[in-house]
Amino acid sequence: MRRFYEGKRLTRELTQGSIINHCLADNYLSVDNVYGFIITPRCDLAHNAKVTHMHYLPIVDFKDWVKQDGMDYLFNKWILRKTKHFCETCQKYSIPTELDSYSNYEKIADELIESQSEKSNFLSCAKAVISPQREDEDFIQFCKNKDKTSSMVGNLLEDKLAAFYLIEDWNGRSDNFKVILLRELKRISFSIAKKISKGLDLASIDKTDDLKYNSTNHDLCQVCAQVSSPFVEHIMQRFSHNFCRIGVEDREVEKEVLLNQI
Repeated sequence: MRRFYEGKRLTRELTQGSIINHCLADNYLSVDNVYGFIITPRCDLAHNAKVTHMHYLPIVDFKDWVKQDGMDYLFNKWILRKTKHFCETCQKYSIPTELDSYSNYEKIADELIESQSEKSNFLSCAKAVISPQREDEDFIQFCKNKDKTSSMVGNLLEDKLAAFYLIEDWNGRSDNFKVILLRELKRISFSIAKKISKGLDLASIDKTDDLKYNSTNHDLCQVCAQVSSPFVEHIMQRFSHNFCRIGVEDREVEKEVLLNQI
């Protein structure tokens, strides 16, 4: 088993790679167990005057991720598939793709498409393209397809989903994986962040900080675990990739031109 976390300690200093509790994530406001992965450089945290805020990436349970971002992933895949088939059918029968009315596509399909199964499939795609709904029966069946969900999980395991990073549970539970949200940046004022190492009472949290403030709950916001090297650096590399990509124009050369010079 890989050594993803450092050994357990009674208290921990807050540093890059620390995991804290009682955090927030935009699409998981109703979820109780949201954590945070500290990304602020160690040198900044070690010198009080360097930064005014500390930043973290939210961490959610895998099961909660499946219900939210995982479902978004499947929905986008479903839309892409329906759009592809829609455009192919439109091209086949010279049907405009810019119509914004489903009823217009119904009329056109009745006139041009003789096969009932092909017509039904086309109208299903047209409906999804014009007005995509998660309640669509076709999407519900799409989500039940084990190959689709298996592909999603496989991509997550192999770090092929740029916005997410799968991690083990720091308490050693093999059935409780978690996901770091690499594109959602949260912050905590430096003065509040420094108190987390010793345990910060939720009732004393500043409401402007991205922490789950609770005036009646005196539970503690604290460091739960520390990710070890080189996994901290790997997560930071994946995080940076989301914001440091640069797009440029494609090269105006055919592959054959280069092959002819070999």
